[in-house]
Amino acid sequence: MWNDMGSFLSERCKSRNLSWREASLGAGLDHGAISRFIGGTKPSTDSCIKLARYFGVADDIVLHLAGYLDREQGALDPEVEAIARKIGEVPANRRDKVMNAILSILDLHNV
Repeated sequence: MWNDMGSFLSERCKSRNLSWREASLGAGLDHGAISRFIGGTKPSTDSCIKLARYFGVADDIVLHLAGYLDREQGALDPEVEAIARKIGEVPANRRDKVMNAILSILDLHNV
């Protein structure tokens, strides 16, 4: 098993013979996303879910690697879990707009 997001992404890209750019785009992210995540930038929960589904692993594995899961109890904060579940239900072609709206609201509240 992987011990961090960087090793997970590196191994998955290598095993599929993909560049980081190809994998980023294949997962529905911008072309530099995986490079940033391997470099230490924390992905959003939406990005984690896209990566999990693209690489064919359970969402909670990638969410755990990104630090969204409580490492001791292995569960998401109930509020985060509810939001992630609802975002996952949004059609892919509208998900970016929803995420931008959520981020705008958080910015308004200095979160």
